[in-house]
Amino acid sequence: MVLIGVDAPQKEEADRCLREAFPDSDGLYEICDPWESSYQPGSDSASPRRGCQLSQPELSPSTTIGCEGKFFLFSGAVVNCERGLTVAHATNPEKEIVLDPSHGSSAGDRPATIGRCLETYDNLQRQNGDKLSADLALLKLNSRVCSVDNTVRWPFPSGRTLQIKIYKGQKVPDDTRVMILDQNGDFQYGTIRRDHLTDMRLKSRDLHDVLAISTKKGWNEVTITQSGDSGALVMSHPSNDSDVVNVYGIVNAIYTEPTNDRSLTIANSLWDVLHELCTNHKYHTALQNNNTGDYIDFV
Repeated sequence: MVLIGVDAPQKEEADRCLREAFPDSDGLYEICDPWESSYQPGSDSASPRRGCQLSQPELSPSTTIGCEGKFFLFSGAVVNCERGLTVAHATNPEKEIVLDPSHGSSAGDRPATIGRCLETYDNLQRQNGDKLSADLALLKLNSRVCSVDNTVRWPFPSGRTLQIKIYKGQKVPDDTRVMILDQNGDFQYGTIRRDHLTDMRLKSRDLHDVLAISTKKGWNEVTITQSGDSGALVMSHPSNDSDVVNVYGIVNAIYTEPTNDRSLTIANSLWDVLHELCTNHKYHTALQNNNTGDYIDFV
């Protein structure tokens, strides 16, 4: 559904014009009051609170990692255990990636360096000319320092072991129920309200075809994430007959509409981003290995 912001005196005229132009448009658009939106990247400069003690650190989805004092979440490894994904807005190419200091470090120790950032992507230009928000970073992980486990324990820390797979559909079904594992080790649940949210009026960065996720709190829609949850996977709910969950996107930010008290968790559309990077000749990524990128998935 497309939301069209119109001032009150012009709403009746706008409704008449739209009905004439789109006579069979039930559910296509909704006329609403104008709003002002904001976008808050979800990285966190505070020291994270979650960790474990391991002789060799193990990275899994939602392990807290950092770069130059900002802490965010590891998303998972793709193609092989030396290629990791996370958000782009918290790092830059060639910057060191460190582990949450609580993972096996003594007080005052320098955080362990587990790799570096290889590439970052913000807004992509599709082959048809449209834009697509990526906010995606590709990491080179040092397998001698850390290992990778691309599974999720649901519920955390004990429960079923779930395998993660990238959802490669063209469109996410309406009102898909999803969950994320946040920085504190808790699952947060919500629904994908829009799978192609676009807003080009934001001061910090434009949004193009992102996932918008929320849950209900009273009459309001509210975000299911907080600052520091960037990098968390947007996953499908587990089913009774499978231990595989779909990954629709990676959490990037919190989007707010103060005029109607609505806040949404924003995530990229992961498969759209990866497919564009691997098939568009404008981009050269270490992930490219064939013409379609269909082989790319979590290892």
